[in-house]
Amino acid sequence: MGNAEDLEFFQEFDGVWACASLLHLDLVKFKVAAENIAAALTVDGALFLSMQEGVGHMVDADGRFYARYTAAELKAIVGSCGFTVIEQWSTQDTLPGRESMAWLNLLAKKT
Repeated sequence: MGNAEDLEFFQEFDGVWACASLLHLDLVKFKVAAENIAAALTVDGALFLSMQEGVGHMVDADGRFYARYTAAELKAIVGSCGFTVIEQWSTQDTLPGRESMAWLNLLAKKT
């Protein structure tokens, strides 16, 4: 087990599913992780990514860091890390007490 920002694979995977996992990285580590994921994907490899929608970051009562992005920010960051965004959409959280939380989801292809 390891961290996405420490991946050392090269063209070994056809797809990566990163659902609500990379949101715990600050912007610098998130960019490194996205670049490493791009390197780990085969040509035309796919990335599914889900992040909290919003602005800025927060640390919860348990000390966990959460980064939030706007749709335009997320698309620009992922694009700068070696991906072309194919589709992007927003969904509302369905867990009790979190109905006001929105998620940005995107499907991207390694360029």
